[in-house]
Amino acid sequence: MNCYLEGLQGAYEDYCRQAGDEPTPDYLLYHVPFPAMARKAHRRMSDLRGLSDELYYEDLESRVEPALWANRKVGNVYSGSLYLALAGLCERKGTRLIGRRLALFSYGSGSCSEYFTGRFGEGVHRYHRHLQHLLDTRTEVDVDQYELLHDASLKMERNNSFQSALPHQGQAFTFLGIRDHERCYRQNFAEDAVALIPARPTILNNTRPFQRA
Repeated sequence: MNCYLEGLQGAYEDYCRQAGDEPTPDYLLYHVPFPAMARKAHRRMSDLRGLSDELYYEDLESRVEPALWANRKVGNVYSGSLYLALAGLCERKGTRLIGRRLALFSYGSGSCSEYFTGRFGEGVHRYHRHLQHLLDTRTEVDVDQYELLHDASLKMERNNSFQSALPHQGQAFTFLGIRDHERCYRQNFAEDAVALIPARPTILNNTRPFQRA
């Protein structure tokens, strides 16, 4: 936990040195191995800003908590936890996010951290209710079924595992495997659905990353 908090402080201070005086973001998203970690991270950020306990809780409720509902339902998805929080925020706030600023903190293997900012674009409307639908349609599996699914997923991570005809179960994209060392996805529900490598996400623009090893 100390490594996480030190990485957060170091990445944030590095960002401030390079970006200068910028407006306070409307939302702040953290790497979320468990929701309490986001609260601890925001406590450290609040201490750096000199906020009182009362202001800390108010700031937590308005800028952090709206993104955590999906993480509470899903649990730890490792490096994806930050982006699960982002998807959850997009779904809960929808078009109200357009033009709003956000800051994101990513933390991972080797105690590396990154703090970066962006602004929501108009494409955020496409995320309305999609994540909640996926969570509502989950299927419970037993240990034997889980192990079979896990073994199958490991095979999909090998080169030349690409399969163009894999079915989907309601999700926007289907992972089709790896072809020529590139991960391939199919976009579902489009008239011209094809296998593809997704381009950059369109939710954020004007992204400014700053890293600290």
